Amino acid sequence: MGIFDSLFGKGNKKNKSAKGGDSTTFKKDVPKGKYLFGNVKEIIELIKSNPNIKIFIEANEYWDGVYQLDEEKESDSIEHFSIINSNEEPAVTVKNGKVSVEEDYEGYNLKKKPREDRYYIWSKAIIDNVELLENLNEFLQEDGNDDSDLNEFFDYLGLPQTPYDVINHFKHTNYDEGIGREIGVDDICWTAEVYVRQADVELYSDN
Repeated sequence: MGIFDSLFGKGNKKNKSAKGGDSTTFKKDVPKGKYLFGNVKEIIELIKSNPNIKIFIEANEYWDGVYQLDEEKESDSIEHFSIINSNEEPAVTVKNGKVSVEEDYEGYNLKKKPREDRYYIWSKAIIDNVELLENLNEFLQEDGNDDSDLNEFFDYLGLPQTPYDVINHFKHTNYDEGIGREIGVDDICWTAEVYVRQADVELYSDN
């Protein structure tokens, strides 16, 4: 079962499972200078015409949850609240003014403000073109046609949900990852996942 068949899977290293979300609820704008491939044919033709083109693979999960920021200033007057994770288990408990943090959530900073909002867990890398071309041709032979969109190709591969595992499904170089309020930004130091809204995989090149 692939990433677009189910949104149930691992969370980040702080929490090992996720509630499935609605994969159609979130649309993001394409950043300037980033060219997203529309179908399988487009990638095959590009690699054949330019075997050394840099093609990036990027995977992310878009979460509702609670987080703390790297840049947050520490304070002795933080208002804490109890946090329940996606498994409906306590991550942080506040009772009679005392804050208790569960073992899996070590790193929660009592002097930083917890923020309840949405954020990304993301990974990206430059994919190996030779292997990618082989996978695309196998897909065409078995399941698809050259007008197939990339979601069909990803389902054929049976990709996992977790961004790190998606990238490591392929040969790649220049790996990068983070947890942030935007994709490509790594500005969050602690999270408790509550609800995954979207899991996404993209192949793109620079304009």
